[in-house]
Amino acid sequence: MTGIALGQLVIGPLSDTLGRRRPLLTGLTVYVAASLLCTVAPNPTVLIGMRLVQGLAGAAGIVIARAIVRDLYDGLGAARLLSSLMLVSGTAPANAFPDTAGNSAARIARGAAVSQKIR
Repeated sequence: MTGIALGQLVIGPLSDTLGRRRPLLTGLTVYVAASLLCTVAPNPTVLIGMRLVQGLAGAAGIVIARAIVRDLYDGLGAARLLSSLMLVSGTAPANAFPDTAGNSAARIARGAAVSQKIR
């Protein structure tokens, strides 16, 4: 959480200065590299440090996506796209961990509905 918060403060103005593409691609590259380093972390300290780097780099996607909407749209169009971004941001954690109770119940319900259609 700290990495995402600090990353937004840094990457937002940086993307205003350098443009959107380069900071976004750099953030994505650093995020993937930090993720790979997390998988081979030799101790918890390195893991926590790499998770901080993940947060800093992951903030690029969050802040630049909103900036792109602000650049391209205004009024009702911007409101619709920003609400869609909020929807994706809100549901992403639930989709990232599909074995949580809520998702398991939803999958069971979908499976039951599909099996009803098959019969």
